[in-house]
Amino acid sequence: MLKIIQRYIAFNFLPPFLLSSIFFIMFLLTFQLFRIIRIVTNKEVEFSVIAELILHIAISFFPYSLPFSALLAGIYSMNKLSLDSEIIAMRSFGSDKFDLLKPLLIFGSIIALFVFAMGQKVVPYSQARFQNQVIRLTSKGVLTDIKAGHFFTDIPNVTLFATNVYKKGEVLGQVFIRAVDKNQSLERIIFAQKGVIAKTKVSEMDVPDLKINLTSGNIVQRYLGKNNIEKIIFKEYEFPLFNENIAPGFVLKDSMRSFLELYRIIFNEKNRKQAGVGIYKTELEFWTRINTPLLVMLFLLLGFNLGINKGRGRSKNTSSLAIVILVFYYILFFFGVSLGKKGDIAPFIAVFTPSVLLFWINTYLYKKLDWVN
Repeated sequence: MLKIIQRYIAFNFLPPFLLSSIFFIMFLLTFQLFRIIRIVTNKEVEFSVIAELILHIAISFFPYSLPFSALLAGIYSMNKLSLDSEIIAMRSFGSDKFDLLKPLLIFGSIIALFVFAMGQKVVPYSQARFQNQVIRLTSKGVLTDIKAGHFFTDIPNVTLFATNVYKKGEVLGQVFIRAVDKNQSLERIIFAQKGVIAKTKVSEMDVPDLKINLTSGNIVQRYLGKNNIEKIIFKEYEFPLFNENIAPGFVLKDSMRSFLELYRIIFNEKNRKQAGVGIYKTELEFWTRINTPLLVMLFLLLGFNLGINKGRGRSKNTSSLAIVILVFYYILFFFGVSLGKKGDIAPFIAVFTPSVLLFWINTYLYKKLDWVN
């Protein structure tokens, strides 16, 4: 049972946490809103579809925003209590620093469990749903978006250029296409004198089927990382511009897999061999989903340590110190991830090493708190 003081601390923590969570999610949403607006413009998209896109992308931002919200709320709530001299009053009642930390640890544990649960299926599903909807909407307006003399890049991994465009985008002249397959291993460069776009009628939820019937051209293809180049001359060629075999949004990326699916791939020797070098990215995704809930606890503890001032009227520049620690953490994290993607270091080492160092920093700051134990 929490004491009155501990309940008071908990209620002081909750409002800034909720407000900062909304702020960070809205901040991240602004970057995606430009993409959504560009896609839905002139495509007669219903408001319900736009709302669904925003909802799914907002859900996918939860794991990124909640650790920062915990840090900011921890700093704000403890700093406010310090400036109001309430920390000093609590110390005079015999409360030690763990008594003050206890309600935050309980809140942090609940938030961490929530983040972990969201990462099981909800966040991957939302990311997959968002990508699929974006690709479907892109396919609906693809004919009107292709302009003569302009590069068309709305379809992921495909770059299309046509010198001439006729019949509202259905017929193309002097066509150039660069395409990379879904595994990022095969690159194709296609030149053709003429291209006719053929779109198969599908239902709202089916994978779009959009092809270009090319005539009089050639294909240059190579496997990335290899020196062998193949050249094919054709009179007629049907290029699958937009279907489930080439549109990566319909391919299950690691970020769209459930936690259990990632586990089965990583800890199954047969699946590891099939994944090839892509297994490193899969492992990074798996260990990151475990690390993110831990990051909630570590950021919350950091906020607690930096938020408490050293007595009446004395304050410290907690914001600058927090920024320095965060920059150090993420430089180390992304550097490790870049090595982990290549297999130079084990992915779990790349993910957890910055967290271990952050735990050590928290331990040091916690012991240095000005407190009579």
